[in-house]
Amino acid sequence: MLGPNDTLLDIGAWNKPYWRADHVVDLLPYETRGLSGSIKGNQMRERFSKDTWTIWDISSSRPLPFRDKQFDFVVCSHTLEDIRNPIQACHEIVRVGKRGYIEVPSRLWESTIGVESNRYTGFYHHRWLIDIVGDGADTEMVFHFKPHCIHESFRYHLPRRFVQGTPRSDLSAWFFWEGTFKCREVANISHIRVRAELEQFVRRHDAYAPWRYWIDDASKHLSWPVLRRRVRRLLAKEPSTPRESREQFWARLEGVDLR
Repeated sequence: MLGPNDTLLDIGAWNKPYWRADHVVDLLPYETRGLSGSIKGNQMRERFSKDTWTIWDISSSRPLPFRDKQFDFVVCSHTLEDIRNPIQACHEIVRVGKRGYIEVPSRLWESTIGVESNRYTGFYHHRWLIDIVGDGADTEMVFHFKPHCIHESFRYHLPRRFVQGTPRSDLSAWFFWEGTFKCREVANISHIRVRAELEQFVRRHDAYAPWRYWIDDASKHLSWPVLRRRVRRLLAKEPSTPRESREQFWARLEGVDLR
């Protein structure tokens, strides 16, 4: 609970600022705030002002312009998924705050196609797929870069029906923290591993019938480019050594058998 004299910092609050915040940090100016209203409605008078609204890039390497543990409570809601360097931001949140509240879109919500458009998965401006694991002092935020291939195949995203009728509040992931929390980025450059991780997430939710995977697998082997390459090899006077594909390169690098 917040006491009347507790100081509160709201980070990334431009779209929907929390009226109780004493200080706000955002990339956009005070005068343009509140595109989606304010948290707790307009009946509460804002405690922050233009003087306590700091325009700041929280992804930068510069530390926030506040002392260590200056604030009793720090709120950061639906911001970390947007920014270039959420790890730096998390470290700064822990540095300037004694305790607080974090909220982001759930991994399930961000992995669903059609929430904004039938042409892409999740939200157009989000950079990260985020898992929150553990609890208490062991709470950890795990950031996966949101790859472009998540949009291309049903194997990598969930259908729209997974979130239809679900309140937005139930599609978010959140936690309270005190003292500190953990965070890390999964640095993954492997073409095969990135796709495998996305597919494993989708398969865990039993989103599609097995026959869809069978048809998709068969179509890859029977596609026109594949058949054309095989015909060319059969008609060639001398067999040529095929060039190593990207999939074969990553498989060789990681010891994966593609047969």
